Amino acid sequence: MWGASGSDLWAAGESGVMLRRVDGKWMPYPSATSGEIRTLWGTGPNDVWGAGTDTVRWDGQAWSKVAGAPADLLSLDGTGP
Repeated sequence: MWGASGSDLWAAGESGVMLRRVDGKWMPYPSATSGEIRTLWGTGPNDVWGAGTDTVRWDGQAWSKVAGAPADLLSLDGTGP
């Protein structure tokens, strides 16, 4: 789970499940992978990364696979925008 704020949260899991909570409601989003998403990290509401079987990125509009990223990551970390 990762959040841009207390009211804008992302949760992920098996089979590419990706959920976003905005204004108190959880909504499913296509994640661009059918694999497991083990970890989430971001710099803000329009720059969120997920990793696991594949690495995916949210650009504020949609999730997409990150070409050339290593497979089977267990964690993500960064230092901001």
